[in-house]
Amino acid sequence: EVAERMSARVEPRPLRLSRLSEDPTSAARTTRSDLGLSPDRPIPNLTMALEKAGVSIFCLPIDLDERDAYSGWSGYDLNKPLIVLSSGRPGDRLRFSLAHELGHLVMHWSQRGEPKDLEEQANWFAGEFLLPEAAMRSDLLPPVTLMSLAKLKPKWGVSIQALVRRAKDLQIISPRRYHYLYQQLGAHGWRVREPENLDIPLEFLMAVFTPVPVKKDHWKVMPLQQGFAILQ
Repeated sequence: EVAERMSARVEPRPLRLSRLSEDPTSAARTTRSDLGLSPDRPIPNLTMALEKAGVSIFCLPIDLDERDAYSGWSGYDLNKPLIVLSSGRPGDRLRFSLAHELGHLVMHWSQRGEPKDLEEQANWFAGEFLLPEAAMRSDLLPPVTLMSLAKLKPKWGVSIQALVRRAKDLQIISPRRYHYLYQQLGAHGWRVREPENLDIPLEFLMAVFTPVPVKKDHWKVMPLQQGFAILQ
């Protein structure tokens, strides 16, 4: 409800987002085309791309319990796509969350299916949307190691863990190699925190808004950067 009220305060943009009944891979490719993105290149600023396509994005000044984001179609006619993000997440994780929620918006507008299946489909959508198969088969050359994946993280704006999973999903690496790489992530402590020198910057835009408490039970919507300055 709060998110819908915030959405009503933001000047709407023409919607360039389709509701699809396709498999996750096809849906991700169609959505890239709808957004005017290259079919096989990194997305420099995902937040900007979604906002230009008419998606309202808000960042809450709180840490959502065990949840990075949620999404839905808001408005009287359910024609306004909305994504709400939790605070306190690194840039690569927020980008994957945005792509994941985008998958829900374009594929699961009817909310039919088992929750576990819907989540898996959204993850597969995010994988193809952020890391297109054709590009991955060119970039993920053997031997696939943590060091080779670390070099790709800044290029694609995703975590090393996401790259490991994508390599496994596309059968570029074997299940045995996948488990080995995850063991190595744990041994380095990278499953909790990947190297700081590889951090992906947060995609701050003046068009992205956050609700800021100005007094009890009253919230003011303001640009994300300005809101963060007040909250700190």
